[in-house]
Amino acid sequence: MNVYGVPTSLVVRWILEREGVKSWLDVACGNGRFLELVGYEPERGRGIDICPTPQLPKGFEFEQADITKWTTDKHYDLVSMFQLVEHFPKNEAMALISKYANVGTSLLIGTPSGYMREDNVNPYLSHRCGFTPQEFESMGFLVFSFKNYHLRPNLEPKSYD
Repeated sequence: MNVYGVPTSLVVRWILEREGVKSWLDVACGNGRFLELVGYEPERGRGIDICPTPQLPKGFEFEQADITKWTTDKHYDLVSMFQLVEHFPKNEAMALISKYANVGTSLLIGTPSGYMREDNVNPYLSHRCGFTPQEFESMGFLVFSFKNYHLRPNLEPKSYD
């Protein structure tokens, strides 16, 4: 499904409300800003990230952990991974997808379409692989492609035609 000029956060909120998500795990939650933009308060929310993140929205608890080693015996309605898998080599990204698919009823992944080279002095920010929509579809995912919508560094939306 192609979505034109719509902020990702609105589509994520629509999915959460449509599915009636009560428990949500956000993997590599960063500073919590995207969760804040989505504006959805689950009954049980958890954000995990390797860097300390003190400002998660209401309904979320934070746990500082290495996402490649983190484990849980809990199950979540939704597990999300926004702008994460492209920062790992493909085999490690696939292992993360498989690992977290088993933790939730639904897995929501946000990543650039294809490989978008981005080198950074911070190894956590460099892009190391890419996925096409067809790859996700072949794994059984429903794919939403966001066209002509980007976030600028200050997180204000800007549409490019």
